[in-house]
Amino acid sequence: MQRYIFLLFVVNLCWFVKCLGQTKSYTKLNYKRCNFRVFDITLTSNSAKRFKLISNSSNLPHYDFLRAEALNSYSKYFWISTTSCDDKNFPIGYYVVDGNVIKPVNNSTSGNGNFFMQPNGALVISGNSIDIFETNEIPTISTPQIAFQSGPMLVTNSIINNSFQEKSSNVNIRSGVGIYLDTKTNKKHLVFVVSSHPVNFFVIASLFKDKFKCKQALALNSANCAMSLPNEGTELMININKTSFSYLRY
Repeated sequence: MQRYIFLLFVVNLCWFVKCLGQTKSYTKLNYKRCNFRVFDITLTSNSAKRFKLISNSSNLPHYDFLRAEALNSYSKYFWISTTSCDDKNFPIGYYVVDGNVIKPVNNSTSGNGNFFMQPNGALVISGNSIDIFETNEIPTISTPQIAFQSGPMLVTNSIINNSFQEKSSNVNIRSGVGIYLDTKTNKKHLVFVVSSHPVNFFVIASLFKDKFKCKQALALNSANCAMSLPNEGTELMININKTSFSYLRY
């Protein structure tokens, strides 16, 4: 049984949008008859420094952890669950916190769970750069500040993972992260999404590719995933009673 890490961070006229400087949050983005919650960051030279990965050593449920750790200031930040852990509540794949490698890259292609669906990949935050890499392309020259491996890749080089089927019955609450370039402003964006209802991988991959025009996108959680948007509190969070290994905050 896998546990999950929490990372501390179509379309119609029914979007509910909040703009906070270099970010936008959507509490209800409708795509293919499914609602998604979205947090979109316009990346700048300072964006990477704003991410913080915080451990949930007491294994508290999402709601209880955010209330206890953030001392009621949690709602100022964005939070999202990210990657999977083994039965001992330890990351299955590459996991780096504050420049310390907690778990090296996992190159295994066999195993149970979404993590082992191929290809998988990692979100890597290093210096001023934020990127998504397939596992076999993760840089090894230097150690990043933050990195976590997850899977599967949803979109690679603007192509949806060919193992996904449009009418697949493998549905669950799902989340992911993608990177795209706004061609109007020539600015790079990092976008996180979580479904409000069970969806298959093809649907969430299509959202990243067709709506946001992401070149790369990576699946994060299923089942235990949760997202908290800034200034909304936890009452609208999904899976508030689930638990996660750690949180990355933005």
